[in-house]
Amino acid sequence: MTVIYVASDEAGAGKTAVCTCLAELLNRRWVKAATVHPLGPGSLPAEGMTDGLLGKVVSQVKALADKNQVVLVEGTNALSSGDGRRLAEALDAKVLAVIRHRHGMGATALGPWPAMHGDRLLGFLFNERGRYLDTEVKTSLLPSLVSAKLTSFGVIPEDRALLAVTVGQIADHLGGRFITDENNLDGLVEYFMVGGWTMDEGRLYFETRQNKAVIMRGDRPDIQMSALSTPTAVMVCTQGLEPIEYVKYEAQEQGAAVMVVPTGTVATMEALDTLQAKATFDHPAKLRRFRELLERHVDVKGLLAALGAA
Repeated sequence: MTVIYVASDEAGAGKTAVCTCLAELLNRRWVKAATVHPLGPGSLPAEGMTDGLLGKVVSQVKALADKNQVVLVEGTNALSSGDGRRLAEALDAKVLAVIRHRHGMGATALGPWPAMHGDRLLGFLFNERGRYLDTEVKTSLLPSLVSAKLTSFGVIPEDRALLAVTVGQIADHLGGRFITDENNLDGLVEYFMVGGWTMDEGRLYFETRQNKAVIMRGDRPDIQMSALSTPTAVMVCTQGLEPIEYVKYEAQEQGAAVMVVPTGTVATMEALDTLQAKATFDHPAKLRRFRELLERHVDVKGLLAALGAA
């Protein structure tokens, strides 16, 4: 039985995605594995990791460990470094650090991890590497880790699919009212496009993006039909204006949701600035995509061997 404590230095680094996909990969290889997030939001008291809470977490993990070969324990950034060390020691766990990649990152910035966990630290898995930082990773970050005798299991690039939100989340955020059947609420939206005058023909403009939401006035059937001629997840009609019946019919035929919001186009786009915070790792398509990225960019064989499940 092996317990892996998956930790990071900030929220949103990818701990949930890593735990979920590693458990799936292990189970596919006939290694019985489970994940647990014992310290979810609101579960940590103001005084931190008390002895009583620590005992409850250990008991919870032990119960899973009795039934599985590997248990992946998702950490929380609400813990202090000292409490994180106490938890790993109490669980007798190996530690996998999931770190969001940043420009200029090197081994020096990662020094607190080996100092905190010592031999328990398996190594690092970097996530959300910027689109144009691959060369920097290869020529700077990875060599610095080798020099510091630290292990990197891989660097996963950022991916828009993992940052996507659902049609339902957009409606909730904007206070949208659906005027078509609500049969696409779980559809993922990666891009937002504004329907307006462009130098290109409408179809050419809209077909540059897939999995998109189009924001436009509700009284522009010309733009709406251009958008519907390309893959569109949802049309957001602004200023409280509903499109004509023919547009509604075509949207239904194409499987595109149509919602109406009371705000204008500019105000609606501005409101979307805060939507990204609602993008969570809770969609089957995101699981499939992250698994693909993990298998492509991570030394899965080496990582599983480090987990004791080669």
